[in-house]
Amino acid sequence: TKDDARQQFLRILRTLPYGNSVFFSVRKIDDPIGLLPGRIILGINKRGVHFFRPVPKVYLHSAELRDIMQFGSSNTAVFFKMRVAGVLHIFQFETKQGEEICVALQTHINDVMLRRYSKARSVASGSINGDLPVNSKPPSVDIYEKRVQELSKDLEESQKNANELSEDFREKQKQVVKMQEELESLKDLLRSEKQNLADVTRERDKFRSLCNEKDSELQAALMEKQSMEARLAKLNGPGFETKDKKELIEANNQVLNKIQEELKVRSAELHAAEETTKRLMNEKLLLEEKILRLEKKKSDEVEILVKNLEQERKVLRLRVAELEKKLEDVTQDLGATETTLAIKDSELSTLQSNLKELEELREMKEDIDRKNEQTAAILKMQGTQLAELEALYKEEQILRKRYFNTIEDMKGKIRVFCRLRPLSEKEIVEKERNVLTSLDEFTVEHLWRDDKTKQHIYDRVFDGNATQDDIFEDTRYLVQSAVDGYNVCI
Repeated sequence: TKDDARQQFLRILRTLPYGNSVFFSVRKIDDPIGLLPGRIILGINKRGVHFFRPVPKVYLHSAELRDIMQFGSSNTAVFFKMRVAGVLHIFQFETKQGEEICVALQTHINDVMLRRYSKARSVASGSINGDLPVNSKPPSVDIYEKRVQELSKDLEESQKNANELSEDFREKQKQVVKMQEELESLKDLLRSEKQNLADVTRERDKFRSLCNEKDSELQAALMEKQSMEARLAKLNGPGFETKDKKELIEANNQVLNKIQEELKVRSAELHAAEETTKRLMNEKLLLEEKILRLEKKKSDEVEILVKNLEQERKVLRLRVAELEKKLEDVTQDLGATETTLAIKDSELSTLQSNLKELEELREMKEDIDRKNEQTAAILKMQGTQLAELEALYKEEQILRKRYFNTIEDMKGKIRVFCRLRPLSEKEIVEKERNVLTSLDEFTVEHLWRDDKTKQHIYDRVFDGNATQDDIFEDTRYLVQSAVDGYNVCI
């Protein structure tokens, strides 16, 4: 029958994720992942929030109640902080029904929490019978625990001592490395001094070669001087003028003075080079002695460090062996009490889980009571606002009908509309043209006698591009007047 089919259809709808939903039209403001279109319809039921495309109405996405972490509303918007594909995002929508959306969602959340609370309370009432001691332990367990703590403390102290010795060893190693670096730097300095000595030696040899050259030049100059003296002796003989003789003597003296001065300069340079060579040789000897002393000091310190480390390692080995023996004894003692502790731990874990469930149930009850109070306050405020809005809506409805029908009366009960037919395909093929033209929304014009135009005025003129929707847009208000009981004619 029809009723059976209707009931079956309703049962099918209830099985859908969005069955029995309350729908609200909203506009998207913020969508961080681009999941939804600009205008959507929200559906809220006991399963969660569902999103639909409005025209045509197509199901898009659902968010379960457990995925909605937070929600809230203002006078013009509502937001949801919900999990999509395991990631939290905040969606914001523009609507004037934000409080109604939040109330509907909070109601379903309260229902789910109440059902969960009732189920947990029934389980807890069957599993807990009276108060049981939670922290009771046998005295033997306390003794063993103290013993274990003492041994652990000794082991920690031994470990601390070993760490300190290791730290000292690392410090000694750092000192050895530092001494090696100093030794390398001294070796580098020695190599650089050797290089300087080689450079000075080359300069000394160069100066010696220059001095030899100057000596040879001096010998040549002396020989030239002797020849000049011989010539001068000849010139002293009869037949030579005194003036030429004086000029030759002066030229010889100038050359001789110049050679003597240059010889003095070269001698001074040679003396300075020999002094520098002596100084560098002394520095080289001092550096070699210092390097030998450092190497000996390093070898002595390394030997002392090795001896100290060996002694400390022996002491630590003895200490560790003693602690391992004590730990083995304690382990054997603890093995005897592990069974008792396991039983007590299982009992304690059971009692603690029961106590934790009780605490969770108390917190859940307090949360539900608080949310019920908030929901009651919201519902009370919504009821007051709804009554006020209904009264205002009735008044506005009466005024709207009165003013609407007054306007329609002013326009006239009989309306004359003109719609121009566009050219058909055949007329377009035959290259015919439009006879009537629309000057504006109210006037139609065509040619008359003697190429003059004639105009006709209507309540509304629709050209060849107008659609059925455009025509209904102008006539729908008359339909509303007819529904309100007024006589109209189109």
